[in-house]
Amino acid sequence: PAALGGSGDTKQCWTDGYPFQAVSDTFRLYYIVATGYHTSEMVFQLLFESDRPDFSEMLIHHMTAVFLLVFSFLMNFVRIGSLVLFIHDVSDLPTYLAKIFVDSPCSKTTFGFYLCMLAAWGYLRLYVFPAYVIKSAMFESVEQLNGDDVVGWYFFNGLMGVLYLLHLYWYFMFLKMGWHFVKKGETRDMQANLTAMDLQKLKGGGKKDQ
Repeated sequence: PAALGGSGDTKQCWTDGYPFQAVSDTFRLYYIVATGYHTSEMVFQLLFESDRPDFSEMLIHHMTAVFLLVFSFLMNFVRIGSLVLFIHDVSDLPTYLAKIFVDSPCSKTTFGFYLCMLAAWGYLRLYVFPAYVIKSAMFESVEQLNGDDVVGWYFFNGLMGVLYLLHLYWYFMFLKMGWHFVKKGETRDMQANLTAMDLQKLKGGGKKDQ
């Protein structure tokens, strides 16, 4: 769609004989790699990162991503799935770049990538994702199929709703991290360290009360 720099329409996700749309070998490989990545992240977290402060949020995210990828591939929701993957992969770039520098002395570089991340997340994940992708999956799918039942409609849209709620939560955490930088001039890891800071404050407050 134009919102992502293209010239197509999200309605095309449900045309051309859906659900019997052709899937290229290249795109099939992309889906397999993405599924493998999120599966490995989920397993690694269960085995080695159960003590992370953001364990629950990340586990929900990885499980949701795996279920979405596997289900959308099996049901041939690959066109709408490709938009979901594109939105997340592009907005992840400034996030990982910020994480590369977050524990370094390059605070200005970190903050620059942080601002890019806020812009990318705000536009792609908080605006384009619900306004185009979720809207298409919820409404255009039914319209284009003339009211015929879309297999797994509730399950697929429910998972994307969970994903969007996680985006809102993390965006709030990112804003909180930025406020910490403005106040103290210190950069912290985007998710885990910020949550850990909150836990330390709660523990510290509990000790004072005692």
